[in-house]
Amino acid sequence: MGGRAHTHRKAQALGLLDETVQPGNLMEAAEKRIHIGRRKRQVHFSNIHPIPFIVAKAIQRRVNAYTRGNYPAPLKALQVTRNSLVLPRSFSLKQEKKAFLELASGGVAENLVRLHFLREKARKPSSLRRQGRQPLPRRVLVMGAGVMGSGIAQWFSSRGFQVILKEVHRDVLAKGMASIRASYGTAVRKKVFTRSQARQGLDRITPMTSEVSMRNVDLVIEAIVEDLETKRQVLSQLEARAPSHTLFATNTSALSIMDIGTSFRRPDRLVGMHFFNPVHRMPLLEIIQGGQTSRRSVSRALAIARKIGKVPIRVRDRPGFLVNRILLPGMIEAVHLYHEGESISAIDRVMSQFGMPMGPLRLIDEVGVDVSRHVADDLANRLSTINQLPDTLTKMVENGLLGRKSGMGFYNHESAPGKPAPNTQLEEISGTGGNPQLDEQAMQDRMVLSMVNEAARCLEEGVVSSEQEIDLAMVLGSGWAPFGGGPLRHAKTRGIPAVIYALNHMARTISPHFKPSPALAILEGEGKVMFSTPKTKISPRKSHVHSH
Repeated sequence: MGGRAHTHRKAQALGLLDETVQPGNLMEAAEKRIHIGRRKRQVHFSNIHPIPFIVAKAIQRRVNAYTRGNYPAPLKALQVTRNSLVLPRSFSLKQEKKAFLELASGGVAENLVRLHFLREKARKPSSLRRQGRQPLPRRVLVMGAGVMGSGIAQWFSSRGFQVILKEVHRDVLAKGMASIRASYGTAVRKKVFTRSQARQGLDRITPMTSEVSMRNVDLVIEAIVEDLETKRQVLSQLEARAPSHTLFATNTSALSIMDIGTSFRRPDRLVGMHFFNPVHRMPLLEIIQGGQTSRRSVSRALAIARKIGKVPIRVRDRPGFLVNRILLPGMIEAVHLYHEGESISAIDRVMSQFGMPMGPLRLIDEVGVDVSRHVADDLANRLSTINQLPDTLTKMVENGLLGRKSGMGFYNHESAPGKPAPNTQLEEISGTGGNPQLDEQAMQDRMVLSMVNEAARCLEEGVVSSEQEIDLAMVLGSGWAPFGGGPLRHAKTRGIPAVIYALNHMARTISPHFKPSPALAILEGEGKVMFSTPKTKISPRKSHVHSH
């Protein structure tokens, strides 16, 4: 179901290679192989009809469970392989060619190829970055050794950077270093690094609880508690002691970069670098340009992102930035559906079938019910287009149902680790659920089109410069199904008129916040839209949310 890298010994054992030789002996070995000639076809019991069909049927069930029918290539490959065991070679080769041409001209292949080139384009310098070679940091200071801080420190150290990991609490620092060692250990087991490389990477990290000398620090990445005043205080104190060339970055997931930099003497050198959790798996890095961030600081941040192997997307300093802002309306709509009586399993199932890595209610449990409530309420209060949450999450928090970290949330995580069952006691506490009214397509539309509409609003406000960046960011940052190409690609595939009609219908019958963004109509006409001025009213209330 996916490509795997193998050592030459493993590949030979699997029959993928006939022989492995040193480069200097390659021609001699090739000549010997030619003299040996073609191997005789071996007859194995698995080639005898109907055994290939019986085996293929069992494999097909596993493939469908893994892909949910969204990726046609694995099934085509299985079909061609199965038939090749019982049909003549010439006919099998023709079948393989036909299947390949069908797949290559299909919509899934088109979306995957498009995403590949968008990803490669994001890794290359743009006009903003062509301002001469940007100096890369030699020593990085990461503030905070929590989940995000330790993940960022491990990633930079694995890319050859000297890292100081600063944390005021010794127990948190010890836990963070243990997490880093575990990450390197996993990478060694998966043969990403050798033991020597992992040890060298770990040695490049200096854990500290005392005051850090800023003399040789080129880059500061702040990943402390998501509180505006705390961030202001910590960063402004560091800036006062830092050399003039030091670049400052905050890993905030929602706080305004401009608000954080109000205490800076030179706010032009503060930029947002929003990593996604887990850092070692999520390739996206949002580079947020605050109102006073200089173009040079953004260029340096983009160069650093490319150097450490991340895919950077330049984002304007707007509430929720990009990925979280688009993702949250779908999560809020999922809570509304549950509040209205739809079941937990049905809500999550339709989004898993759509192609998301997990359902929205399960995601709320993973993030934390309390954190999710706070982030959603904050964004809804700052953006008039975001729907308000029902009181379901508030009741859950009051009853200690905080998700996976407390063992109970929408799911009972104590019942079966890794495969939790829906929490059957939640209906009593919340007073909702157990009265399904909608079919699966209607539920899916409410969640998916909420995100599509918010993606269009981000384009309308100029949060990013193009629809392609939105699609790429959502695939890499939220796990939006790659075969679908991203939210705006999904809208075009479905048909913009059909999407606008569905949103208008929901705006009339469910809630006015479904009213379609004007950017959708322009996308239908031009295929690309760019706005430079905000269209959405923002509340002056400051944000205090937790990163995830």
